[in-house]
Amino acid sequence: MECSPKSEQAQESQILMKTHTPDITPQLKDCSELPPGTSSGVYDITPVNGPTISVFCEMDTGNGGNDYLHAILRQRSYQVRFEVEDFSGNTAYAIYSAMYVGDESTNYTLSLTGYEGTAGNAMVDHNGTPMNGMMFTTRDRDNDISTSHNCGNIKKSGWWHASCT
Repeated sequence: MECSPKSEQAQESQILMKTHTPDITPQLKDCSELPPGTSSGVYDITPVNGPTISVFCEMDTGNGGNDYLHAILRQRSYQVRFEVEDFSGNTAYAIYSAMYVGDESTNYTLSLTGYEGTAGNAMVDHNGTPMNGMMFTTRDRDNDISTSHNCGNIKKSGWWHASCT
């Protein structure tokens, strides 16, 4: 399982092109099913009840997606909107008036405030604990508030977990 990046020089900057990786057996449902140590790259995944799609899986700890998210969000105040649709075609939305993600020194602490919409505030756990103020947890960085286990391992995902919900 290897990403085959190619680089070429263009006016003193480096362009990194990612190419599609070979199919993996058994079929993956999402990027979290890739084994530890897998390179970032484009992989085929097949979500439950969905078609096979090619997605980019960011597997590197450093300079990952959260670094880029922080770089964008630190520029000014941003609003974020999530639109969802169920299998019956019903749609809903959630708008947060302010979103910010801290840098690595804060463990990418999430600031998300000002909910309005029809989807319900999904940025809380089942106990009503808001994700606002949570640090980002991964399988190898346990930053959640659960005292009994690492939510990144339990949920097989990186997220601003409160108590593994």
